[in-house]
Amino acid sequence: MDLPAVLLSIAYWGPVQYFTKFLIYDEIWLEIHENYTRQTYRNRCNIFGANGKLALTVPVLTGAKHKTLITDLRIDYTKSWQKLHLYLHPRVASVTTGTLNSGSTRS
Repeated sequence: MDLPAVLLSIAYWGPVQYFTKFLIYDEIWLEIHENYTRQTYRNRCNIFGANGKLALTVPVLTGAKHKTLITDLRIDYTKSWQKLHLYLHPRVASVTTGTLNSGSTRS
């Protein structure tokens, strides 16, 4: 049963329920005129690692204004968040070399 359309907020990596909308709706619209809301899936996600649940966050610069539009939001690249996000899985591309790490210990 396909439904006509849905309007979703921006998400860094939303929960499974977020992505199920892509399967059941004919059209997906992403809200780009909303205000940034802290502690939401707009800049964070939860994954499960070897030691349990991990919260990953993309740091953002919100400025002096209380309300910041999503379109005005900027990522804070002064933090080393990218390495943490990429190195959590042994099969991801290396940030420094651009090579694929297979995670294998064989030569």
